Amino acid sequence: MAPSAAPAVPVRAQAADLPAATAYEITIPEGEADRPYYRELISGFVRVELEEAGLRTLTAQASATALTAARAVTADQAPPGVEELLELAGAAGADLLVISRFSTREEQIRIDFAWYDVAARVPVAATSRSQAMDLSFDRIIQEGVAALLLASGPWLARLPVRPPQAPLASGSPPPAAVEPLRLPEPVSSGLRPKPGRWELGAGTGPFLAVGRASDYFKLGFLPSLSWSFRLGRPESPWRIGVFGAACWFRAAGAGSRSTAVLAPLGPELRFASAGDRPLGTFLRLSGGPALFSLSPENQASKTKLIPFLLGGMGLLLPIGSRLALALEPSYLVFFEPQAPIMGFMPSGSIYVRW
Repeated sequence: MAPSAAPAVPVRAQAADLPAATAYEITIPEGEADRPYYRELISGFVRVELEEAGLRTLTAQASATALTAARAVTADQAPPGVEELLELAGAAGADLLVISRFSTREEQIRIDFAWYDVAARVPVAATSRSQAMDLSFDRIIQEGVAALLLASGPWLARLPVRPPQAPLASGSPPPAAVEPLRLPEPVSSGLRPKPGRWELGAGTGPFLAVGRASDYFKLGFLPSLSWSFRLGRPESPWRIGVFGAACWFRAAGAGSRSTAVLAPLGPELRFASAGDRPLGTFLRLSGGPALFSLSPENQASKTKLIPFLLGGMGLLLPIGSRLALALEPSYLVFFEPQAPIMGFMPSGSIYVRW
């Protein structure tokens, strides 16, 4: 059976300016087992790299989905062909067809990049990259696109600068000069940092005892540290990590005084709103063992482990892409067998992300 004609699918422009080259970008999974969300991630990463280099991009993901679905009903149909994709790219007015075919096998991901001259219908450059399927797989996209940009430099340099297509209104200023294409330097094998995946926080504040614990001490001092890692996709609100702190206070009983230290350390789970907002919120829950050390005056100190539980919420104010300030009221309980030690912990914190 002959392949069906490619359906007419509208193409969405990704940039308002018109640099020297317009790329028609399409990402295609090789098999049904390949996870659909990888297609969107790969397509987004490729477009970012192209636009950072100065190209205008048109996304063709709707076309890729339609072509793949049309062939799914017949097992002997081939994947979308280059000729069909060149037709779509030419109809969209693109200079460059950018194809990224990917496959996932046994915890490995492989991406085959191929670029084509739309007008001449000839290959411009091609390369392949593969690595373990983990959260750093965007590295091979950066490396692959950078290598193709370098290889395509002479071809891109021959393209004329396109004037704006829409006429200027009367009295409008003339268009600004088009920024020249920026070819990247060779990419090292290291992963480019993407702020927000890892997070380290440090905070401090008082521990305000309530209940029976307030009979022998009212106030403690509690500095804390936390480390967390974002789960799932880059926009996921879930983080998992470790919380640790140390609370110092002076306890006064019937005719005696003691110095006490409570040091909790345990896993922590966080749920945070999107970090791109001006003011974010988050919920946190932590629990595990805590070291309880009591040093009465003129007596030997006593140390033991007791469980603790922490729950709280906070307000997060981002300062750039890597730093954030937080106000975190929490409630902390130490399960001392004789009488639980509990209290409020209002604290201020600073977080560093990378």
